[in-house]
Amino acid sequence: YKKPEGWRLIDYDTPGKGDDGWAYKRFSRGGVTLPIGTKGPQVEIRADCASTDGVHCTDFIPSAVTQDVCSAGYVQVSYDKCCVDGDMTDCETA
Repeated sequence: YKKPEGWRLIDYDTPGKGDDGWAYKRFSRGGVTLPIGTKGPQVEIRADCASTDGVHCTDFIPSAVTQDVCSAGYVQVSYDKCCVDGDMTDCETA
């Protein structure tokens, strides 16, 4: 593949324009980075693993790892937000 003249291929390590941080806006926690998009709620996660059906991984799946991301008294209500249990007006960004 030869990229067209004047184009650049960007990834998560590509700086943004000026002092705008990174070319891809993103959210990271625990070694997982998710893009922050403005065109919809879709997130595609791809796994590099052995598969017998082309869809599901056949490799051993390690036990789940849980990580407390909220302060005491708060519960996680989205991947980056914690609120006081029962009070959606008292929230913090995780």
